[in-house]
Amino acid sequence: MHGGVRTTGRLRTWLDLGRTLSVDDLVAIGDHLLRIPRLWAEGRDEPHATPRQLKESLEAYTGNGTPGLRQAAELIRVGSDSPAETRLRLAVVRSGLPEPELNRPILVGAVSLGEPDMSWPAWKVCLEHDGAHHREAEQQHRDIQRRERRERYGWIEVQTVAKDLRSSCEAATSWVRDALIRRGWTPTT
Repeated sequence: MHGGVRTTGRLRTWLDLGRTLSVDDLVAIGDHLLRIPRLWAEGRDEPHATPRQLKESLEAYTGNGTPGLRQAAELIRVGSDSPAETRLRLAVVRSGLPEPELNRPILVGAVSLGEPDMSWPAWKVCLEHDGAHHREAEQQHRDIQRRERRERYGWIEVQTVAKDLRSSCEAATSWVRDALIRRGWTPTT
């Protein structure tokens, strides 16, 4: 009960949505359930669910939508901070590019290069998806400093905005592909 209203938990709600949402939407919700929050930003440091809890809930579920939920569960990852990041990741992988690391710190000795939304450390390529708050002057300044610091240490940073998610994220995946190829990655097809 919540405020006198009968509710379901987050995992059960995800399962119930399996009969109405697309696989990609179920992945975005699953990514959100598993993401590790930042205590300073959200006042919590535990995810809404663990991969094990998600798996066990799905195994025990007998409702409709199970095939889509199972397909989504295979694509859910810890580390995505937004539905846009999830959408980009899915597009990147579906286009044949290597699976990225998600929001992992990049350290060069004692120098922090931040936690890019996606990164391919073997090729020193990263992607940052800039939401609306990146248009604020102070955030823009920090973003520019971060990009320049990464470039000094030999990284290529690909930046995307909402417009770049159109047409199945073709522009963004093309830019990442080009950056990876410049760094020595060889496409398999």
